[in-house]
Amino acid sequence: MASIKSSYYKYLLSLQDKKRGGRTAHPKVVRKVFNKLASKVSHLSGLEQVKFKVNRTGVSRITSGKVNEKQAIVFIHGGGYCFGSVRTHLSLMGQISKSCHLPVFGVEYSLAPENKYPKALEEISLVIDHLREGYPEIKKIHLMGDSSGGGLALATALYRRDKLKPNVDSLVLLSPWVNLDVNSGIYDLPSGKDHMFQPSDLKWMASYYATDEQIKSDEEYASPLGCDLYSLPPMFIQVGSHEILLHDAVKLAEKAASSGNRVELDIWDKMFHVWHFLAPSLPEANKALLKVAQFIVNSE
Repeated sequence: MASIKSSYYKYLLSLQDKKRGGRTAHPKVVRKVFNKLASKVSHLSGLEQVKFKVNRTGVSRITSGKVNEKQAIVFIHGGGYCFGSVRTHLSLMGQISKSCHLPVFGVEYSLAPENKYPKALEEISLVIDHLREGYPEIKKIHLMGDSSGGGLALATALYRRDKLKPNVDSLVLLSPWVNLDVNSGIYDLPSGKDHMFQPSDLKWMASYYATDEQIKSDEEYASPLGCDLYSLPPMFIQVGSHEILLHDAVKLAEKAASSGNRVELDIWDKMFHVWHFLAPSLPEANKALLKVAQFIVNSE
């Protein structure tokens, strides 16, 4: 049963949805809104952030409390490929570090429409190379992402597999957006259930990121659900039952499992898109992150 707090947060989301009225905005406008909201979020006490660069890509090493230096999480933030940043996801990454007792490396990848596919996934792959080569104490790397960041995480694992690079040790996908071919998706949730997205939102964000040809090609990684999913690391997928991305998450789990991969699909009743953001105030967010931590432990 969903908590009272989750019902309250869904009510707030519904008010925002009505205020938006189905309108879309340019990514630069949405970025300003995201950054403004991020400035109001209080961070964990004891959260530490160390910034560095891999080539021109910004990376932040984030820790909260004591961590196991022999493993690391590379976190890919969401934001429809067009917005979001380490700053907007700093609190979430701190909570992930605290729950998993691991350092989290947040990647400041290039955003669309200024930088289109495949630049972001190439930057992410270079960061993984850097951690493999420059941090010999790190024996395992777990690749995690939320929303479009989940799609980028999966795409990066596919890219590294095909380039014969040492792959990550596990994939953790939170409310992942993995199918950019919106016309092929199933978005039949009852009206008013998902206050974060409408299919039209997915369509305009996808158009900023990649061409139709790239999205529909099974030889590209822009829309990773359409790719062959063989020989991937263990995969953990969390999604809420009140998300229009639910059906694609289920399809991903089924397709990956039928390709011989170890997959766990964790569907949360009445939860909304990336409810993890509301840790530590939302009980379901805290419990979800603990399940993420348990998956990482079991993937060892």
